[in-house]
Amino acid sequence: MLYGWVTDDGELATGDDGWREAKYYCGSWEDGSMKTGWQKITVYDDADGKDDDYDYWFNFKSNGEKRGLNTGKENWKSNGKYYSFDERGVMIYEWAEKASSNNTASVSNWRYYNSPEDGARQTKGWFKVVAPGADNDNTFREDLGTDDTFAATLANDEDDKWFYADSKGVLYQGIIKSIKGKYYGFWPEGSGKAGAMLTGLCVLQMDGDKIVSVIDDDIDSDNLDDILDGDYNGGSVNQADWGNDVCLYYFGSDEDTDGAMKTGTTTVTLDGSSYNFNFQKTGSASSGRGKGVTGIDDKKYVYSYGCRIKADSDDKYQLVQVWNDEEESTNFNINSEGVHVMKLDAPTDFEYSYTNKESETVNYNTLSADRGVLRLVNTSGNIQKNKTAAKDGNDCYYYVKNYAPVLYTDNKTIKGNDDYSSISKWEDLVDAE
Repeated sequence: MLYGWVTDDGELATGDDGWREAKYYCGSWEDGSMKTGWQKITVYDDADGKDDDYDYWFNFKSNGEKRGLNTGKENWKSNGKYYSFDERGVMIYEWAEKASSNNTASVSNWRYYNSPEDGARQTKGWFKVVAPGADNDNTFREDLGTDDTFAATLANDEDDKWFYADSKGVLYQGIIKSIKGKYYGFWPEGSGKAGAMLTGLCVLQMDGDKIVSVIDDDIDSDNLDDILDGDYNGGSVNQADWGNDVCLYYFGSDEDTDGAMKTGTTTVTLDGSSYNFNFQKTGSASSGRGKGVTGIDDKKYVYSYGCRIKADSDDKYQLVQVWNDEEESTNFNINSEGVHVMKLDAPTDFEYSYTNKESETVNYNTLSADRGVLRLVNTSGNIQKNKTAAKDGNDCYYYVKNYAPVLYTDNKTIKGNDDYSSISKWEDLVDAE
């Protein structure tokens, strides 16, 4: 009676590696019956960096043939789940490359098959694991080189990250994708974090719904303040070199309980400070859904990269310039393309002066934009419509007419003395210049 591993010729397979080419399995010496279906068998394996006895799962067809022998078998479906086998017939588990893969550094060539006791391919669903790496015990192969992975940075960090596999087991990467009615972002190829779900406040370079690059992720309050000031240099591309395809997106504050891209108005808390954001809530990801808006919102607020511009409590008021790439355009609202916003410092050098009725010197500047328009916002971010002598943190005064800041003085007593009798109200200063 034959038992153990049996070859195609009906001979007993001998040697520690005889099981590799064997076609059938007939159990132990006290059994001898040909096995079918799933069987967990202990074999000696010295391939791919291994050198020990391993308990592997095999699957045998109804005629006893070992599934996957010599050619391997990918995507065999059983009870609604997909399994794959290498050319020896071993059920593949955890991270593994496609049999046809010739580029292990590409995320498109990797699949995840759950634990060695499960082996079912992740399909159309989320899973949280450590990325495959040379020093991580989570790959089917144990001889991975340092360059044989699509997410070397994540693998070295050894932190669990969320991934999503589509109906064919392919990982999403470099895209903002709708999943069950919510949108999620995934790191692109070549980032060292390919395929992992994005979280936090992120600076992304986009091409439709494709993420070209993650300039920076998990932006903190200092980073955001620098972005609003226009001088952020902490990411892979300095802000001075950002184009209109660079936007801020927010994917929640906790990857385990949230992670979905936010749209509309929302409050983002960074390092204990709260910021009011407005993210495009209409359209699809390819048409800009989720990106932080820039421009004027209904004459109420000014947004830059989605964040509402506010004055610091010490400053009391913040001067803002808004313009469009098209020089003649008067479209500065948040739904227009090519709109830019820049925070301006309050004037420190006064160009004009005169003596008022109290014999005090009044220094002043008229205000105008070299392009676009000026707006003045308070500590809540509200745009000022009409304002007379709005005192700022420098003990100076803004004057606003029909939403436009037009005058800045260091004294609110405007009426001139006898030598300046033509000045009776602040509008006279604006008209004179």
